[in-house]
Amino acid sequence: MEGDFSDEETLKKAKIDQAKKVLLISNNIEEDAKVLSAVILIRDFNKDIYIIAQIILPKFQVYLQKLHCDEIVLSKEYDSFLLAKSTMYPGLSKVLGELLSEESFYIKHYEKEPRTFKELFWEYLQKNIILLGILENYGKVEELIENVKKESNKVTDIVKHLEHLKQKKTNHVVLYPKDDYLVRRKSGLILMRRRDDRESTV
Repeated sequence: MEGDFSDEETLKKAKIDQAKKVLLISNNIEEDAKVLSAVILIRDFNKDIYIIAQIILPKFQVYLQKLHCDEIVLSKEYDSFLLAKSTMYPGLSKVLGELLSEESFYIKHYEKEPRTFKELFWEYLQKNIILLGILENYGKVEELIENVKKESNKVTDIVKHLEHLKQKKTNHVVLYPKDDYLVRRKSGLILMRRRDDRESTV
């Protein structure tokens, strides 16, 4: 659908109130402000939607964080980082491009009892799937809080878990942790399977 994504009528026509996720992309510095305006409108229409915003100027990042934008991509910093790293490691841009374009690279919720990274690594490896790392507190803050409330019967347990949650960042990336790192429920498993293999479940 075409239209100004920071316009209220356009968002209504796009049925933003029913959407689960939205991606906002700024093509130039002037559009960064429009992304910010769009996030304000979208949050007003839909409190639970997962918002991913790509901007150019870092100064807008603080405002987007205050608006509880779930993911913020700074394209200029990413481009600079990629260019710098590519001079050190020729072919890096192709590696990253291949990873992002391949269906074999994916993230999966971990819903079982806590296990060490080493245990899960070898279990997945036997299925021709490599466990690259973990996303701690995977998902949205609101979802994590609701899960705590559902799983805990005692008020003291709920308060304890919520306090622990406040100290942690959502979707915190831990790549290739130590063998004894404990993978807890509600984590995200960063996985990569062989191109010709179908997804297996543990």
